[in-house]
Amino acid sequence: MLEIKNKVEEICLALSDDLPESIINTAKPVLIRGFINHWPLVKAGKTSNDDAFEYLSKAYNGQPITAYYAQPEAKGRIFYNSDFNGFNFQSASLDLHTVLSKLNELKSDPEPPAVYVGSTNINRHFPELNLENKVNIAGVQPITNLWLGNRTKISAHFDFPNNLACCAVGQRRFILFPQNKLKTYMLVPKRLHL
Repeated sequence: MLEIKNKVEEICLALSDDLPESIINTAKPVLIRGFINHWPLVKAGKTSNDDAFEYLSKAYNGQPITAYYAQPEAKGRIFYNSDFNGFNFQSASLDLHTVLSKLNELKSDPEPPAVYVGSTNINRHFPELNLENKVNIAGVQPITNLWLGNRTKISAHFDFPNNLACCAVGQRRFILFPQNKLKTYMLVPKRLHL
């Protein structure tokens, strides 16, 4: 297990839709606690996963979403296969209700297969969601995406430099690597040519 010695700065921001300029302009990662507690999705999730699923279902417009599935042997890790000539998961275009049913079915499985929906555009698939669950960033129209799944692990990758990740339901853990140390890390190619 990776030993983590440094932690990012943590601040608490009470119920607001506006992200302070001091946070927007910082070059360092910051953990903001409580910032989205007023969102209806967060409130539904604090009641139960079923309530959060129901809330998402009501906001969903029926457009198929891309879901990923990895066998239990993957232990939740979405990655390449052992030969590095493909992936250890399958993807499919599905209805959200199918994914939510699968997640619900697997919730008590101690070693479930990985079920993951990543980077799904909220405006395209959940147009009403941004009306009640939003963050205002002065002068910016953010791209808003939804990630949904059970216990999954995503390998180190490059993300947009200005990224705000909001964990509305459940838990999410990030491990951030300092940019000045990138030469010491082995990074897997962005794309495999199959």
